[in-house]
Amino acid sequence: MIMSDEDYDNWSNIVLDAADKGDIDSIIGQELTANDNIRMVPDILQNGGNFFFPVFTSEEEMGEYGVHFSKIQQHFLEAMNLARNNEKNVCGIVIDAFSESFVIPMELFDIIAEMDSSIG
Repeated sequence: MIMSDEDYDNWSNIVLDAADKGDIDSIIGQELTANDNIRMVPDILQNGGNFFFPVFTSEEEMGEYGVHFSKIQQHFLEAMNLARNNEKNVCGIVIDAFSESFVIPMELFDIIAEMDSSIG
């Protein structure tokens, strides 16, 4: 995630203060509030020179990879928009990248977006 310098400093001070007191566990479960906007930045997977936006069908499919990231559940069309608008030259979406992966190339995004859906 990307946050303002002020929020970063505030959150860092909370962590450093707890560490100085030798009680780093005191921040577990503590709710922190940002004063400014926070922008979530998706992780992009790379295979050779190609970049892929990862999506997963379940938390189990993420495995240990998902432990280090915030997770959001969205409709696949939203994932396509995130992939399209990524600063890296993403060439597609990879579904369940660490098991039986399936790649949907960027060229199919418009076709998929126009398909009838049973989801309103």
